[in-house]
Amino acid sequence: MSAERVRFDFNYLMADLLGPEAGITRDALDGWQPRAKEMVTRFKRARERGGAAFADLAYKREELSRINELAGRVRSEYKNFVHLGIGGSSLGPKALHLALNSPCHNLLSPESRAGAPRIFFAENVDPDTLTALVDILEPAETFINVVSKSGGTVETVSQFLYFRHWLKKHLPGEDVSRHLAIITDAQKGELRRFADQEGITSFAVPPGVEGRYSVLSPVGLFPAAVMGIDIDQLLQGAASVDPVVCCEQLWENMALMAAVLFYLYQQERGKSQLVIMPYSDRLYAFGQWFRQLWAESLGKNGRGTTPVLALGTVDQHSQFQLYLEGPRDKLILFIKVGSFPARPRVPSGQGVEGFDYLKGRGFDELLDQEQKATELALAQGQCGSCSLTVPELNAHGMGQLIFVLEMVAVYAGMLYQVNPFDQPGVEKLKRILYGLMGRPGYRAEGEEVSPRDKKPGRYVI
Repeated sequence: MSAERVRFDFNYLMADLLGPEAGITRDALDGWQPRAKEMVTRFKRARERGGAAFADLAYKREELSRINELAGRVRSEYKNFVHLGIGGSSLGPKALHLALNSPCHNLLSPESRAGAPRIFFAENVDPDTLTALVDILEPAETFINVVSKSGGTVETVSQFLYFRHWLKKHLPGEDVSRHLAIITDAQKGELRRFADQEGITSFAVPPGVEGRYSVLSPVGLFPAAVMGIDIDQLLQGAASVDPVVCCEQLWENMALMAAVLFYLYQQERGKSQLVIMPYSDRLYAFGQWFRQLWAESLGKNGRGTTPVLALGTVDQHSQFQLYLEGPRDKLILFIKVGSFPARPRVPSGQGVEGFDYLKGRGFDELLDQEQKATELALAQGQCGSCSLTVPELNAHGMGQLIFVLEMVAVYAGMLYQVNPFDQPGVEKLKRILYGLMGRPGYRAEGEEVSPRDKKPGRYVI
């Protein structure tokens, strides 16, 4: 395993290379040092009081043996693993799976998967997707993992009830609780009560850890262990960058520097959109995870920036024209991989002279040059960009990436003066949905919005 750590390159956000009208000067950043120190001090105090529980997950090892034990049983007894969750309960585990396992994982033979089952994420409540998934699964060979911190997430609970009924219907007389695990609050919520009542194996989401910050808790660790990911290395990776992202020196703290730059670009340069652009298919789901982290942590009180997800090189051909010559409201964050284990090469042009320049060139080299060309074209057009590079895609590197970007969101929350750990807008949506669905205790919410649900026909064509 490489001992290197992630690297944040912000050259093309600086006035030296981007020009004084578009970039930020070093002197301007130096002026932020006193406030940067105060922000780190504030975070450390909050952490000591238990107000940043996510930051200590890398050191929480009490549940690892039980997690590995159940994961071992799942790997030995089941061919399919279905993860039920939505938002932070799913995006983190999904990001780990797609980053650290083969892109064709479910198509590989059991031997090629090293004993891991096929992995499926049931996130949306789209009936077509749900039906299609059930059609390809054999109940006796399927394990269901249910994740909801509140224990009442309507989408996840609905899917859980459906899959539990499916198991009981097709496995009469069998104890279907052996096919189930529940990850939820330690003490409260409907799923907690149900797990305790039915004797279903469960893990707790640690107190004070919100869903979008929970990937290094059992929420992400249990499915990762089932997938065959080294969860100890994942936690060690996060712990290894802890001193870096808690350093009081702005020029040595990549998370703090990124937060300050993103804030300045929005406040002083009008960059209201943050484009997350991984240059690896395997990091696309990680971009989805970060998109939620950024949007839900900062989008409050009219503040924050809008995260937009793109994929290099695909979106060079679908969105780049807009980034370069459209509204000047975007800042680009590239996420790169330093070294790829697979390095296929382009063969000769096979008689076509115009293709010979590609002969012998590695696809990893091509991907790197694609990103560089995008970066240079943006700089030439005075469009700011920066990059976060993970040395290689392994558990240690993913642990680093996760914790660095969580800290970027926390520091940005301080700058925008919003609480990065709550989500009042999402909670309002949930209450309205409960009211519409007739959940006891939420009648008032349903009645409050019912007049707006009567749409006049004259506005429908």
